[in-house]
Amino acid sequence: MFNQITLLSEALIDDSDFINLTDSNFARKEFFVLPKQLIKKQFNKYLSNRKYEPTATGDINAKIALAKYYNGKGITADKSDYIITASTSEAYNIIFQTFSKGFDEALIPSPSYPLFSYLLKFNRISESKYTLNKDMNWEINVKEFEDQITKRTHFLILINPNNPTGSFIPQKVFDELIKICQKNKIFMILDEVFSPYTNQMLTFPPRKLIQTPIFVLNGISKMFALPDLKVGWIFVYSSDNSTAIDKLETTNDVYLNCTTFSQSLIPILMDNLSEIQAPIIKRLANNRKIISSFFKSNSASFKFNGCDNGIHVFFGIKRNRLDEERFVIELLKAEKVLIHPGYFYDFEDKSYNWFTFSYLISPKALTLALNRIKKFTTNFVS
Repeated sequence: MFNQITLLSEALIDDSDFINLTDSNFARKEFFVLPKQLIKKQFNKYLSNRKYEPTATGDINAKIALAKYYNGKGITADKSDYIITASTSEAYNIIFQTFSKGFDEALIPSPSYPLFSYLLKFNRISESKYTLNKDMNWEINVKEFEDQITKRTHFLILINPNNPTGSFIPQKVFDELIKICQKNKIFMILDEVFSPYTNQMLTFPPRKLIQTPIFVLNGISKMFALPDLKVGWIFVYSSDNSTAIDKLETTNDVYLNCTTFSQSLIPILMDNLSEIQAPIIKRLANNRKIISSFFKSNSASFKFNGCDNGIHVFFGIKRNRLDEERFVIELLKAEKVLIHPGYFYDFEDKSYNWFTFSYLISPKALTLALNRIKKFTTNFVS
C-alpha cells in the first residue's frame, strides 16, 4: 500500500517545478561518457565469437582486471580472489547462503539503507544494529559494538562510505573491528559501492593475519554509472582463500546470473575508469560546495555533519510541531521538493528531526531545492 509521500510525489512527476532530491539513480545521460564505439566493438566481438562456457567464479579476464584495480589501491589481490555476481545484492545473498549456520545474527549499521534488513530477512538471519554516533561524525563506538556480539553473531556489515550519512570509517576503528572479527570468527562484509566518491582510503592488514575472510563488495552500478548492466563482485581477502572461494563458487554455480557480455566489459571499463568517473566526481564536488555553503550559512536552522563522501546528505532540524513524515509531506505540497525522512533509514533523535537526500542532480536544481527547503523551514516550522 502506497503511503502519502509516495502518492504525492507520483502526482508531481510530470510537474516541471518538481525536484526529486531522493533520486540516487546513476543511470543519467550526462554520466554516460564511455565511447559507444567501444561497447559496439566489444559487442561485435562477443557476437562473432559467441560461445557459452559458464565459469562459476567469473570470466578470467574480468578477474584479472579487478585484481589490477585493487592492487592499484594498495591491496594485495590476485585473479583467484574473486567471485563475479550480477550485483552486490546478489553477492550478499551468496555469502549468507554459503556461510550461514542457521539461527545466525548479523550486525548492521544504524542509520543505514533499509535493503540490508530485507536481505537478512530473506536469508532467515536476525539483525542487530550498531549505532553510528551523530555527535562523532557518525563514527562507530568500538566498545559499544563489541558489547553487542553474541554467540549467534556471524556477520558484520560495514558500509564505507556509509549510506546515507556519508561517513568514512577511520583507519583506527577499521583496524580494531578487524581484530574483533578475527577474535570472534565473524565474517566482515565491507560494502564499498560508494568508495569511488571519496578521497579517503583504508589500509588492509597483511593477509597472514586474516584467518576469517573479509568479503569486499562492489560493482559497476555506482563505480561506472551502469546499474542496468548488472555486474558485481566479491573480493575475498584472507590468508588462505581456497576454502572460502570453493564454497562461494558452489553457491554461485547454482545461479550464474551475471551475463557473459557484461563480464566481458569489465576490462574495458577499468581501462577507462578515470574518464567515466570524471563527470560524476566533478558534479559531486561542485554540489558538496553548494551544500556545505548552504548549511554553514543557515547553521541556526539546520544541524549538519558534512558531506565529504558518497552521494547523500543527512541533516537535522530541531523538533517542532511537524514530525519527520509531516515535514516531508508539507514540503512536497508547498515547495514541490521531495526528501526522505530519517526514519526511512531507521534513525530517530529526541532533539532533532532528520532528513536525507541525494545530490546527484544538477547544481542548478540543487540550489533551487535548498532555497525552497530554507523558505519552507522559515515560514512553516518557526
